[in-house]
Amino acid sequence: MLIILLIAVGLLLAIIVGLSLKLRQLSWTLNTKLNDIDRAFGQIRKQLGALSTSIESSANETQNAVYLSQLDLTMPVFMGGWSIDTFLGKFLVQHVVESRPKTILELGSGSSTVLIARALEIVGIHDCTHIAVDHEPKYLGISREYARLNGLEDRVTWLECPLRHYDEFDKLWYGGLLDRLEGKKIDLLAIDGPPGPIQRHSRYPALPLLKRFLAEHCTVILDDAGRDEEQEIVQRWGNENPEFKVDLWPNGHGIAMLTR
Repeated sequence: MLIILLIAVGLLLAIIVGLSLKLRQLSWTLNTKLNDIDRAFGQIRKQLGALSTSIESSANETQNAVYLSQLDLTMPVFMGGWSIDTFLGKFLVQHVVESRPKTILELGSGSSTVLIARALEIVGIHDCTHIAVDHEPKYLGISREYARLNGLEDRVTWLECPLRHYDEFDKLWYGGLLDRLEGKKIDLLAIDGPPGPIQRHSRYPALPLLKRFLAEHCTVILDDAGRDEEQEIVQRWGNENPEFKVDLWPNGHGIAMLTR
């Protein structure tokens, strides 16, 4: 009888141990599945967030395009891609209308040149010196042709300045430009060149080289401020020139603005 009882207890313990092991395995499997589900939901939330941001950005782009269409250009300019986006286009137009700069210098000609010139024309500013600089005659010519088609060519001073090496920065920058700016006091400096891919921190020399030409109260705008290198440039400018207030906007390609 005792032997039978011991056998029964042994069998019961074996069953309990087996069930315990099976429950542990089921618990581990369940936790794994729950973790997989949680990760999947995390990915879905991330994708929904990105989609929401994309939809909002597209809606803002559309609003900006409608705003810029009110400039009533005879020949519309290209926006996006290698050109400025509608965020910067609207930003520049609003700044011109609100601040009424007397001297504007653009490093890198293009759609922005036409938009700025048209905004100046609409608000009736006829004594503004608007200078557009490009290192490539091809692109300067294209910008100039768009301006001509919109009746704005004569409102802009077009400067072709091939890139040359500046030893103090070990970088290529606009050759001969500084000599052509003597006597100028720049209220608005818009920087969209030289191109970033040609060298690291390609646009850094702009502020240290042009600072002596800037008006006491001025605005410096840098395009493509969403890129890591441009953000490093802005941080360096801010550290070296604490008198400037620095603002950043992530919209579109990213915009950095330094004001004094």
